[in-house]
Amino acid sequence: MVHASKDLVVIVEDDEAVRNSTRALAEALGFEVLDFPNAEDFLAADLKRRAMCLVLDFRLPKMNGLALLEQIRARGEDTPALFVSADEDGLEARAKKAGAVAVLRKPLSADELAARLEDMKSAGSAQR
Repeated sequence: MVHASKDLVVIVEDDEAVRNSTRALAEALGFEVLDFPNAEDFLAADLKRRAMCLVLDFRLPKMNGLALLEQIRARGEDTPALFVSADEDGLEARAKKAGAVAVLRKPLSADELAARLEDMKSAGSAQR
């Protein structure tokens, strides 16, 4: 008998407190979570399992979240992505153009993040 694994949420966030609180919320909602402090560590991990979604900080050291998403899309991967940002003018339009589902503002609202994750889980289940 094959057991379905939990839906995987990948977080790329350089702020350790934000990364840990986002991880804790996603885990409390029943998701499996992998997190990375920067884009380079995420890319080096070369995940073999498809994530249900990516939660990307816009401001990351070296490669920002938007450049990371563009690189992911260039590889042909269409994993849904959420951006989190303190306040970047014009980020929402650029993020949506790159294929992001939404841009959430920091400080993150636990209710809003939970709702977005649940929406993506439902959308993913409908596509299976």
